[in-house]
Amino acid sequence: MQGKVARIKVSPSVHATNGELLRELAVDGAGVIMQPTFIVASELAQGTLVPVLMDYQTLELNLFAVYLSRRHLSNKGCVCLSTRS
Repeated sequence: MQGKVARIKVSPSVHATNGELLRELAVDGAGVIMQPTFIVASELAQGTLVPVLMDYQTLELNLFAVYLSRRHLSNKGCVCLSTRS
């Protein structure tokens, strides 16, 4: 489907915002997940998870950080924001 847009409706049996929980469910055979590589890298290397649907691409997502002042921003927050820009 190169160059074409397809809308695929899914009905997940689990709704979660915790990538580690979703990874464990996938390892246990509960279904397909879409997670960043850093969450599933070990399982991909071990072969307990395998990539699927590699010919498909999801829409690009943007991440925005809103903060009032750098004065109250932690060092970790400053480093994270500066490496992403």
